[in-house]
Amino acid sequence: MGVLANTNETYDVTTIREDIQDALISITPTETIFMSTIGTRNVENTYFEWGEVDLAAVATDNRVIEGESAPGNDSPTNAVRKGNYTQISDKVVDVSSTANKVNGVGDAQTVAEQVAYKLKELKRDMEAMLLSNTAASAGSSGTARATAGLPAFITTNTAFGTGGSGIAVQSLLWFFVVLTTSK
Repeated sequence: MGVLANTNETYDVTTIREDIQDALISITPTETIFMSTIGTRNVENTYFEWGEVDLAAVATDNRVIEGESAPGNDSPTNAVRKGNYTQISDKVVDVSSTANKVNGVGDAQTVAEQVAYKLKELKRDMEAMLLSNTAASAGSSGTARATAGLPAFITTNTAFGTGGSGIAVQSLLWFFVVLTTSK
């Protein structure tokens, strides 16, 4: 069936408004599973410490005879001091007054939205840094402090079996993360 002559179709109209969804869709993952799992705590210095306790090895022969007199003392389990440095990270936003006022799609150009995006980026940066094998560093007047990542707190002991081959035994140490926004 043909179109009647002089039918005004959408193909001919140049003043139809755009149909743009006002909500923006983010395609970048922003979940930070590691940071969400371990939690945070506040500190009052650029270097912070905690105590770590390493329990004695498992004893599969820990049995005593009924009625046996008390054996000697076991060796004590004492804490060891561990520490890390805080670090400063930033993302900078600059939006002109005009860009902040115009009616944009999803208002992505506004200061508020730009700050929200940068906070998500910072969170992802922090997650990646905490999972990187980075050593802690106190920094200096010309060098930024660095927070050690989780791999820096992993220790490995090797036990050699009867054949001389190494069996790696890894132990994850207690790890605290400090999120700081102060400069």
